[in-house]
Amino acid sequence: MSHPKPPLLSSSTLCMLGLIIGSYAGLHFDKEACRTSPLSGKEYIAELLTSNERRIHEVLRMPKSTFLDLGRWLVLNSGLGESRKMSVDQQLAMFLAIVGHRCTNREVQERFQVCGFTVTK
Repeated sequence: MSHPKPPLLSSSTLCMLGLIIGSYAGLHFDKEACRTSPLSGKEYIAELLTSNERRIHEVLRMPKSTFLDLGRWLVLNSGLGESRKMSVDQQLAMFLAIVGHRCTNREVQERFQVCGFTVTK
């Protein structure tokens, strides 16, 4: 009893399959670092909070003391807390950049050196 041979794929089908696999690999495996500022989000916040009051107010839209008080209030009353990679100050500053300056997801990614998923969370 002979077994039927499976149908062979045409050369155009194989070519198309190769293009699809190559595109997928380019998107998911050949990643190049995009956010490469020497100042991480945490370092940016630390540097900002040690700068002059005018700069702090321009960036955060509030005085430093109000920013720090708001961060403490959120920790105590809303359950906001530090994550493994992000401080409460950085989370709050990212939120304020979005609502106070109408920054886009990409702008926040660039300034705070985080991925888009982190901004969306």
